[in-house]
Order: sequence, then C-alpha cells, then structure tokens
Amino acid sequence: MLEEKFRPPASTIGAPMLAVSFGVVYSLWIEHAATINQKFPYPFLNELSGGQRGIFYMFAIVGALFTFSLLNNLHR
Repeated sequence: MLEEKFRPPASTIGAPMLAVSFGVVYSLWIEHAATINQKFPYPFLNELSGGQRGIFYMFAIVGALFTFSLLNNLHR
C-alpha cells in the first residue's frame, strides 16, 4: 500500500525549498572541504573546473526535484 501523496504547499513550496537549501549547503561544504584537503571527496569533481562543478551541482538539485515529483506522482 502506498503512502499519501504530498499536497501543496508541501509539494510546491516545501520540497523545492528543501532540495535547493540542502543542495546549496552541501555543495558549499564540498567546496570548503576541498580547500582544506586539497582534493574533492568525489574524484570526478577534481577533473571539473569551478563553472563545470557549479553546473553539476545545479543539475543535481534539478534531478532531486524531478525525482521527488516523479515519486510523488506515483502515490495515490
């Protein structure tokens, strides 16, 4: 049995705010940790320039929002 679907405002305001907030804070933490450790915790990030990493972080946030929307729509 599936759980109830998230309804507005949780699905239209809450989820996007959380995804963006966590995505930005986590990406800032990764960048901060890399300045201390002289390398990124995920090796592929070492190969990307600063702009490319920014684009990657944005796509990760959009992916999280898309996944939430997709899974929320599977519920009744």
